[in-house]
Amino acid sequence: MNLNFINKVYLGITILLAALIIHKFLIYKASERFYYYSSVSAPVSFPIHINSIDLILPDNELALGFYKSELEEVNVFMTKWGKEYYFPEVHEPLRLPLKLSLDYCDYRSRTFYKDTIDLPQQVLLAAFKKAVKEEQTVEMYSSQGDKFGLNFVVGIANNGNIVLWLRGKDFEKVIFKKKLHAYEPGAQDLQYERQQFNKQSYLDTVFSELPDSMLTLFKNGYDRSANYIDSPSKYLDLK
Repeated sequence: MNLNFINKVYLGITILLAALIIHKFLIYKASERFYYYSSVSAPVSFPIHINSIDLILPDNELALGFYKSELEEVNVFMTKWGKEYYFPEVHEPLRLPLKLSLDYCDYRSRTFYKDTIDLPQQVLLAAFKKAVKEEQTVEMYSSQGDKFGLNFVVGIANNGNIVLWLRGKDFEKVIFKKKLHAYEPGAQDLQYERQQFNKQSYLDTVFSELPDSMLTLFKNGYDRSANYIDSPSKYLDLK
């Protein structure tokens, strides 16, 4: 039986809506979205200044999570190795990050580091799914009610060493360890608070608030031979 014109219009609209729903499902990938936040820390005895740090999502979106107040804590030398931010607020489930991008300088070695690191997608996806299944996620605050997720914790150790942990309830998994290569900063890397510096004056400026007591310890060689990148895990490793 032939459909009349109105029925054909309705059928066309139905097919279009179905196609849009399928397209949104494939693009949105709800089964691969999770709640998470992110923290960054450095050892007290190896002060750093972070210029930028981001988790890069698909389509070059920036994941929320590195709170301004936390970065300020690192940059005023009040952090400690492995510390994480305990009062996260999440807004919506996110796709897992594709990359970690960071740019910082180190006081004791007077060196600059910058890199964008690919993250192992299948490792992350398996870890998140397992944590959800085994109730190893942690509670996070949301304006839509409490949610549960995991925490990415970036550890910036001495000698350009970086570690990324994934933490939940009573576990910690090392996602990667990597040693970055120092680079010689250009003019664009030596701008601070809208002012241009040379390398020496830049370092003197961003580290100007280091307490004299710490400077004395550093001059005396305190913790010089430490190897923080191999510090024992705080939690049980997630297999």
